[in-house]
Amino acid sequence: LAQFGWNKASKSLSATEVTGLEQYLKETGAGEPITKGARLRSDDFYWVSALCYDGAFVFNGWKDKSEGFQHLTFMPFLLANDETGIEVNPFRDVGTKNAARIHQSKAEKKSHFDLEVGNNGLVTGFSFF
Repeated sequence: LAQFGWNKASKSLSATEVTGLEQYLKETGAGEPITKGARLRSDDFYWVSALCYDGAFVFNGWKDKSEGFQHLTFMPFLLANDETGIEVNPFRDVGTKNAARIHQSKAEKKSHFDLEVGNNGLVTGFSFF
């Protein structure tokens, strides 16, 4: 992956850490398809999860809320245990999530897309603006 500028890291978690992560995921609702229908804009911040929970595959996607991502209790755990050495892009208002795309040029419209959370992944046939 290095030739693409990607870094890969792995870390073994203790049984206690795994139990903690599972609890954080449960608190967030990551084990249930709670975000089906959510539209995730390419010009805003979002998190996605794809995981096996109690023997079932569950996919979710969360949009940034006004208070940020504090509702995702698993996020601090993941960031604290990330060993890639790559800083997460700071969450901030990028000024586009409430902007209408009607007045954008053709080039601007083609540089954005929306993803929709489906039953078990991202819905095919993405809407390009």
